[in-house]
Amino acid sequence: MRSYLLGDVDETSRDDVELRLFTDKDYADRMSTAEDNLIDDYVFGGLSQSEREKFDANFLINDERQKKIRIAQAFEVYVGEKRQAPADSFTTSELWHSSILFLQRHKVLISCSAVAIVLLAVFVPRLKVPPAPNNALTELNARRVDLERQLEQLNRYDDNSQPALEAVLQSKHLREDGETQKLVVPKNTTFIRLKLQLPAGIRHERYGAIVQTVQGDELFKVNDLKTDTNGAVVLKLTSGALPPEDYQIQLMGGTSLTVMRDVARYNLRVIHDTSS
Repeated sequence: MRSYLLGDVDETSRDDVELRLFTDKDYADRMSTAEDNLIDDYVFGGLSQSEREKFDANFLINDERQKKIRIAQAFEVYVGEKRQAPADSFTTSELWHSSILFLQRHKVLISCSAVAIVLLAVFVPRLKVPPAPNNALTELNARRVDLERQLEQLNRYDDNSQPALEAVLQSKHLREDGETQKLVVPKNTTFIRLKLQLPAGIRHERYGAIVQTVQGDELFKVNDLKTDTNGAVVLKLTSGALPPEDYQIQLMGGTSLTVMRDVARYNLRVIHDTSS
């Protein structure tokens, strides 16, 4: 897992890991723990020079990981200040040293726990029994986060070796007939590769896509999309991410994830063929 996160595995091993991430939730949870441990080692100087270079090049590729690192670095400053405190402030230096090692190894977990405790202290006294819709909303958000994490892994590499149902989509402005494009997904299809054709003269350094209902309700988003040799933006999805429904895909472009603008929109009707 550590080698995979550092981008230090061959193509076959990488494909095996990513396929397992889609099908094994326990494995995905352990991968998330491996991410936290790798961040710990990065912030507290536990990586070799070679590992740090691979970390910078292959790991720092999305906002979620960068936020984790900022939290870890802030906590590292706090731990560093405590380590500089006078020795006579404690009963034994050994006890303090052990405490520091524990904080270093479990920093991400402790940081999140501290934030959770503060939030609970502020909000729990004001709360009554939460209504059922809030519980359903929380579960829905958790599913979305898990789906976006899986799709992030799927779209990270220029790997077209996995068999996928492919479709070329034109933006609403490019389609003369104005009809919604249809995508029939055969039974047992695992992956879908959508090629979003860009309007003439549109080119950006980075792309992202937001998948919405036709009413404009956001379902999920995928960042850091790549373009193919023809300049189309490639959006890779699992078939489970697109149940039978009408969708609108909003393509965003810009110089960074914080500076993005609306580039084009695509209408898509997904139909699942369940016949044998």
